[in-house]
Amino acid sequence: MENLADNRAWFRPKTYGYGYTPVRWQGWVSILVFVALLFATVLAAAPGTAKPHSVLLFLKMKAMFGLGGTHLRAPAMAAFLAIEVAAFFVFTRWKSSGSSPDAC
Repeated sequence: MENLADNRAWFRPKTYGYGYTPVRWQGWVSILVFVALLFATVLAAAPGTAKPHSVLLFLKMKAMFGLGGTHLRAPAMAAFLAIEVAAFFVFTRWKSSGSSPDAC
């Protein structure tokens, strides 16, 4: 008989290794949102963080996603990325509370 907490968990710990696996549609949606947020953070960077031959493409992509006026410097971008990854890790731990690797 499954534990009630296992039924509500969006993620479960991997059977071996480190990390979590989505087990419900909410887990997959949260991963897609996380990837989109990381992509937007990278695009919010200043043009100077792009390689010289790809600056034009970088600026076009920023404008396409509505981020043309944003300019994060490299340290700020790195800090935001680190915060986002840490927040997502805490979120997955919270949404997998009570589940075990062998539950599914």
